[in-house]
Amino acid sequence: NRVQLHLQKVQQELFDMEKHLFLLQKAIQDKSGPLKVAQTRLEARSHREGVELCKDHAQDRLIQEVQDIQGAVETLHHKLMEAEATHQGLLKTRCTLEVDLRNKVNALFIDREKCMSLRRSFPVSNLIKY
Repeated sequence: NRVQLHLQKVQQELFDMEKHLFLLQKAIQDKSGPLKVAQTRLEARSHREGVELCKDHAQDRLIQEVQDIQGAVETLHHKLMEAEATHQGLLKTRCTLEVDLRNKVNALFIDREKCMSLRRSFPVSNLIKY
């Protein structure tokens, strides 16, 4: 029963982890649009024809925005890698528990069905003399 309960908890954690992985991947995809826009604006600002390049507040904000978004994406990638490692660990734990449960069920079956009939038919004498 404890193995079955532990297996159910691991399966619930796997479900939660898969949902978390999906949300992290979605968050990374959601950041790619604003990052591309900021990089495009920064690139367009750097290659303007007929206009002298200048370092003003708008340029600084664009650079800061690109760095912030890239930092957020790197953090999300790091969390995604950790979550994937945790997910793999949970999968291994689930596999181990399933094998363990299968072995225990098989052992109980052998004990109850095959050995119990032999034990019941074996004559037992209550008097043992030394």
